Amino acid sequence: MDDDPRYLEKEYDENTKLNYYKLFYRNKDLRMGKEYLKLKVRVEYDENRNTFNENIESWINDQFGEDKLSLSTGDARGIHSVSVNSVNCNLSRDYNIVDETDNLIRIEARANITYDVSITIDSHNGSFYDDEDEVWYFVETEDVKEQDNINITIRFVCETPQAGEQFAELVIEAINDKEDLNIRL
Repeated sequence: MDDDPRYLEKEYDENTKLNYYKLFYRNKDLRMGKEYLKLKVRVEYDENRNTFNENIESWINDQFGEDKLSLSTGDARGIHSVSVNSVNCNLSRDYNIVDETDNLIRIEARANITYDVSITIDSHNGSFYDDEDEVWYFVETEDVKEQDNINITIRFVCETPQAGEQFAELVIEAINDKEDLNIRL
């Protein structure tokens, strides 16, 4: 085996390169190197995109809780129920490395989110507001459908594991910069 893992040519697939780097650094008695970590990120990102999409979709579903939705400013109608009809996440194939050290790589990728939600809200058609009591009377409900297509940023991190752990793992560090979606109806 050559002393420099960079001799690998492009004709090798990424898993072959990954195994070679693993052997090289193990033989040199090093935990990992930057090249190994970069390749590990590429392989795990590609292999786990579907799982990452599912995790992001789950987070999106959580964003449709009644306590997180809000009506436009000045709208006194209340939200009665929220039903998520569909959520689809498509994580881009490309990503950008935003932070890189000897034992950490942080990447960012864009995710395209499409959602379809049914919401039951108060309808003030046919109702009236009593200024004195500050109460709406004869309020009915109506179903509103909200559909949208948005792009959000997903940040991932892969760190060299602590002594005793076997593998570095690419994990989601933040979705939408740890901010709620702030969906206004």
